[in-house]
Amino acid sequence: MTYFVSLLPRRMVALTASASFVIMNTLGGCATMSSSVQQSRIGKDDGTDACYPLLRTFDATHAHWAERIVENTFAGAALGAATGFLVSGGSMEGAKQGAIGGAVAGAASGAAQAQADQAAAKADVYSKISSQYDQELAQVDGSALAFKQLVDCRNAQLRTIVNDYKAKAIDGETAKARWKSVLALKARDLKIASQEGTDMSNHISEFEKHSTDQLSGYSNVQWDAATEKHFQEEQAALEARQAQEQAALKAEYDAKRRQDRAEREKAKAEYERKKKEQDARHQQEMTALQQKKAGQIPTSTAQTHLQSYNSAVVAQQQSLSSQVATAENPDGFEASINGAS
Repeated sequence: MTYFVSLLPRRMVALTASASFVIMNTLGGCATMSSSVQQSRIGKDDGTDACYPLLRTFDATHAHWAERIVENTFAGAALGAATGFLVSGGSMEGAKQGAIGGAVAGAASGAAQAQADQAAAKADVYSKISSQYDQELAQVDGSALAFKQLVDCRNAQLRTIVNDYKAKAIDGETAKARWKSVLALKARDLKIASQEGTDMSNHISEFEKHSTDQLSGYSNVQWDAATEKHFQEEQAALEARQAQEQAALKAEYDAKRRQDRAEREKAKAEYERKKKEQDARHQQEMTALQQKKAGQIPTSTAQTHLQSYNSAVVAQQQSLSSQVATAENPDGFEASINGAS
């Protein structure tokens, strides 16, 4: 994670890059090991599961959450240790303190520099950490998309069973056996998804903590004029967009409530639901902006992404319970799927 190098004077870059490489290289075997044990988690592709390629893709996203967090943490410690080693005149105690303080040591070493230089450094560091944070959130969304695609495939398998049974291509016993087989695969998928959600949350939390440690050395440094102006413009644009969205939602409701009473009641309920969701999203957006203006990582944004993923997993766990109940229906499995679409 080379963006931490920007915190350091040029004379320190060579040593920090070397230290970072040593630790990253040591950890590099983890990803290979993950690939080697993937089949123990998801089994081999014997050609009978049409969803296996999607399962393999989803499971592969887990490597980022289970392993890269260690690399991130130790890479930061390596850069901090190198900084501490140099600014302390080469003592091991300095390296130890540097590993704990991370980039704070780099900030402290520049105490004699002008405020303008510190402000510029703060803006540069924050920009790069923020960019990396956005990439982490994109990884959350990537895992969520891979999970959705796998779920869609499993549900398509179940629909095929229902359609084959209704078309009399298979009998009831065959349909029930195939149904249970797909549910067993779905249960395994959800076990993987649940663990990934836990590791994902831990990874993001550790990244936030590590990034906060890196930024803490700049807590008393004011933003430069250009950054302050950028935040003012960002807030103005955010407020304008939110106002437009609120007006559009209200206009949509006003148009619908001119209809008959039944439709008015339905429109009102829909408007209130959408308004509640919109208010929550707008509040999250404004909170994230205020966190950025304070030089903090916008953790409220991450919580929205994580909640979306975890909610999808919970919804599918509930769906699985219902599908299992269908298979165990005392009135007959065939009667249950006859009523399914």
